[in-house]
Amino acid sequence: MKCIMIGEGKNDSYFSNELLPILNYKHDLFDQKSLPKEKKENAETDKLRSFIYRNDKDFLFKSEGGKGMAIKVFAKNLDFLLDLRQIRKIILMLDVDDDLNSKLTSIENGITSKNIGEKLSIYFKNADKINKEGACCIYFYEVHLIKEENKNLFEKFYLVLFDRDLEEVANKWYPDMEISQKEKIIKLAKDCEIINKFYNFLK
Repeated sequence: MKCIMIGEGKNDSYFSNELLPILNYKHDLFDQKSLPKEKKENAETDKLRSFIYRNDKDFLFKSEGGKGMAIKVFAKNLDFLLDLRQIRKIILMLDVDDDLNSKLTSIENGITSKNIGEKLSIYFKNADKINKEGACCIYFYEVHLIKEENKNLFEKFYLVLFDRDLEEVANKWYPDMEISQKEKIIKLAKDCEIINKFYNFLK
């Protein structure tokens, strides 16, 4: 069984590329934005098909190339991904940006506006969190999709949120280290608490 994680940009890719092998996942990365223009057509469909049906990898991290795109693409593809028996977990990884409640509302609106069948409501079940210096840095959610008609659980996916963003979380972990932002993010992925929390969340 396989997992798919959708994130926002290259720093998410750096983080995932370092963390997933530590968690013993055979992973693949896909960043459509980095492809030459002539190779972009059908690239996403081809990559998903290859990962699901032919690839020996068990985890795909898909970067949507910047803020604002991840929720839209995730909402557009969610029904398709939920229907795939080969997929064990679908994870959306985002930055909180300005406000946690606003971000959760944006996710809810993005998903419910794309649903054209039964009306759905969304329940964000707080699964776990990581604190640093007395404040929450990373939120983990199990997101329930509930049928409005009978209030039954329809499906679920998983959500990781960095407060305010991945870069700021990395800076909180290593405030005095004179290394690049990329190096801090890679180092963050090797932190024991980060590894343990993500291991339990993704298992």
